[in-house]
Amino acid sequence: MGREEKGAAVFEDDAFVPVAPESRHSWWKTSFVWAGSSICVPVIMIGAMLIAGLNLAEMVLATVIGSAILAALFCLQGMQGTDMGLPTAILARGAFGKEGAGIIISFILACTLVCWAGTDCQVAGESFLQILSLNGISVNREACIIVLGLIMLTVSIFGEKIITKLNMVAVPALILLCLYGIVTCASQVDVLALLTAEPVEPMPLIEGIALVIGAQAVGSTIAPDYHRFCRNRKESCMAVLVGIPPYLLFLMIAGAVMGSATGESDITLVIANLGIPLIGLAVLVLATWTTMATDAYTGGLAITSLLHLSGTKRAVATAIAGVCGILLEQGYQIPGAKQ
Repeated sequence: MGREEKGAAVFEDDAFVPVAPESRHSWWKTSFVWAGSSICVPVIMIGAMLIAGLNLAEMVLATVIGSAILAALFCLQGMQGTDMGLPTAILARGAFGKEGAGIIISFILACTLVCWAGTDCQVAGESFLQILSLNGISVNREACIIVLGLIMLTVSIFGEKIITKLNMVAVPALILLCLYGIVTCASQVDVLALLTAEPVEPMPLIEGIALVIGAQAVGSTIAPDYHRFCRNRKESCMAVLVGIPPYLLFLMIAGAVMGSATGESDITLVIANLGIPLIGLAVLVLATWTTMATDAYTGGLAITSLLHLSGTKRAVATAIAGVCGILLEQGYQIPGAKQ
């Protein structure tokens, strides 16, 4: 009691055995994992996309409904992880059998999360390249992104405890950046006009809700990977309710305001013109890092299950997942790259 961190190893000993009570922690730490996963460049971009297709009231409604659906899914999935102390790849055996979970479910999760990890690396890399460009530094694009990705991957290899610590730093930093962006852009746009403006390219409300859900849909399936570290069901649900809906709503509004003021949905370009490009872009790299860390970690768990490896090989499998995602994304980008 009160000694949950005692004896905690840097690497998880075995990712496929139930998390012991003494290794579990308070709900707010898990909430930071989901906050860090929510606070990322793509979600802010979705806010800018939504305000182009919905008025502000509709955008808020779409976000609230989408967040409520996500929260329900996260809570249901997360409680399973809390009850059993096991990740999704192992819990799926109850419904799909050992082979079904080990092959079908693990394959789907591995493919999805490996690709997301690569995409996150790409987004972070583009922000980092902007920082270098502003300082007059020119480097090979692909090599820079790959090296940055490998550095970012180290957090995922270490495991959940280090991922949580990274999020505790990144989340407040990006909140401050978004607040600065909102205040700065609000002086460039008529707030009253924004409240009453009709969308440029109208979209159905249901489409807006789908965009919000899509921003975190995969997270609901992997909730047990992180909620197995929660103490009980109540704390498991608290981590969701505090870590997802408030941040999604805040980010959608931030994206809407900045998108309306600049006419850009690419938040990297917006931040570069806010007056603090170096700090802003550095924070974007940090924010995207948290999302990549979550995706690569869970991708590693899925690959561990897919290859029928021992849970003690989770770190190695995570390294494989991250490297594959980084290289696949670059392999996709290079052939069609435009100068």
